[in-house]
Amino acid sequence: MFRGSLDEVNEYFLENRWSDGLPIVPPTIERVEAFLRFTDRNPDEVLGVLKPENREVTIWSVAVMVSCPVAALNICLF
Repeated sequence: MFRGSLDEVNEYFLENRWSDGLPIVPPTIERVEAFLRFTDRNPDEVLGVLKPENREVTIWSVAVMVSCPVAALNICLF
């Protein structure tokens, strides 16, 4: 986890080459919960597994990563 101002977060991601240079909007619990209010699916539902780390993709992780309007979450889940 990284803590800092919005500018510090963006700079940190750029320095580590984890960003394409577009602004990053870090997820907050409030923002993730707002996304989850637009679906009746369980946040822990596993949608798939990412290789090569074998990391599970859940409804929660999609809500954390998505950068669309909250009402569009169900479209991202299809």
